[in-house]
Amino acid sequence: MNIDCSQIGGEDSGFQQMSPMAPSMVDYFDDDSDYASGDSYPSSILSSDYNFKYENGRRYFARRQVKYPFPNDDKEWNRLELTHHIWTLLLAGKLFKAPVGPEPLRILDLATGTGLWAIEVADQHPDSQVIGNDIAPTNPPWMPPNLDFYIEDIEDDWVFPPNSFDLIHIRGMAGFVKDWPRLISQCFAALKPGGYIELQDFSKPFQCNDGTCDENSILHKWVQLWEEGNIRSGREWLSVSANIKTIVSAAGFFDAVGEMGVIPTGGWHPDTNLKELGMCMLKQWVEGAEGITLDMFTRVLGWKKTDVDELLVKIRKDLLNPKIHTFTTAWLLYARKPLVTKTLL
Repeated sequence: MNIDCSQIGGEDSGFQQMSPMAPSMVDYFDDDSDYASGDSYPSSILSSDYNFKYENGRRYFARRQVKYPFPNDDKEWNRLELTHHIWTLLLAGKLFKAPVGPEPLRILDLATGTGLWAIEVADQHPDSQVIGNDIAPTNPPWMPPNLDFYIEDIEDDWVFPPNSFDLIHIRGMAGFVKDWPRLISQCFAALKPGGYIELQDFSKPFQCNDGTCDENSILHKWVQLWEEGNIRSGREWLSVSANIKTIVSAAGFFDAVGEMGVIPTGGWHPDTNLKELGMCMLKQWVEGAEGITLDMFTRVLGWKKTDVDELLVKIRKDLLNPKIHTFTTAWLLYARKPLVTKTLL
């Protein structure tokens, strides 16, 4: 299956890891569940919670719609596949950068979504055990024998024993966690001494440094309104990236390494690699705009569906305007748990 990022607004839902390429990443910081196979853990989410709600033509996970405002349907899974593709391009084909090892490893992918990251990691590390964790069932057509999927809310008390994992991976959760210090502390407890946490995320979409998109644009209004709804829901998005090193360090991690990069929106950048990356990001925004917007704006902000539809028309118009040159920041952070954990007497 292939993703053609030059085709915007179509029904392509395929995924393929492309050949390695990426803009250089630079230093960012200063210094089931019943359907899982193999080892698994009891789930705190009941099977009755797997039911879905259908609103405004989209499907949502019933139990956690209030906490997770994005849909759980084929369109959203296509967007998540595309996001995985973008990260694969950005990291030059790598799935993580933390220097874990030696194998065999135990790896946990929090909020695994479609499970693509977990599937590829398990496939590339056949001697390791990989667990993908999410609040909704993950049901890929194929999975490696060393991969288990497990249903759990990462904001609940974890059932994983202490000192269980060599690597915990978190991606795309900046705007969807209420208590980041608690989550990172649970990661710290679940990691083996010397194990790594790695976080990957986007922040500050639609930045512009050539004057083609000012602060009064519909794109900036979209982001501001979404963040307003998110704050009303008890979460923040844009502040997470600025504070994540402090949160990770406060939990006890050290040797933090951060990197960042920029992703254009569309094909305006003259660099060939950035142009390809930008077209994929544009496809993600254009085809994902409805799912990103609908629930947050109607349920939380109180908009009418017709008003959201009108806003989406304006958003897509600016997204597809080749004269508007915007970009999004991508950031990555990994840090290590000490071999010896200090205890207070």
